[in-house]
Amino acid sequence: MLLLVGCSIVYGAGCARGDFTSTTARTFTDALDRLVAVPESVERVVTLAPSVTEIVAAAGAFDRIVGVSNADNYPPGVADLPDFSALPVDFETVASLRPDLVLATTEVNDPRDAAMFDGLDIPIYFLSIRSLAEV
Repeated sequence: MLLLVGCSIVYGAGCARGDFTSTTARTFTDALDRLVAVPESVERVVTLAPSVTEIVAAAGAFDRIVGVSNADNYPPGVADLPDFSALPVDFETVASLRPDLVLATTEVNDPRDAAMFDGLDIPIYFLSIRSLAEV
């Protein structure tokens, strides 16, 4: 289920690449029950936790990740990406990566960080992964 949500957020409806013609945003409800407006075309993703990086990679969108937390060490290739502190979040570095979307998890990341990303006009979507079945 979580892979389907992640795929829909990153790739759009149907998880098909290359069909991004609209500049409108889609709205999703994240694990914090926040409505998050996600651009129709998500090309640049920053992940704030290793588990989220692995989910994005498993959904086939590793090539869209432009930055990861300094705790990330998988999948192969993650060491070649810019990294930053996620605990606490280095907002300046994340903003410099110009993400279309930041992905976080309620299990690791501070929900209060959403306000700072909102202030930077960077959408942040919180996932909640409590069990293998949810993945």
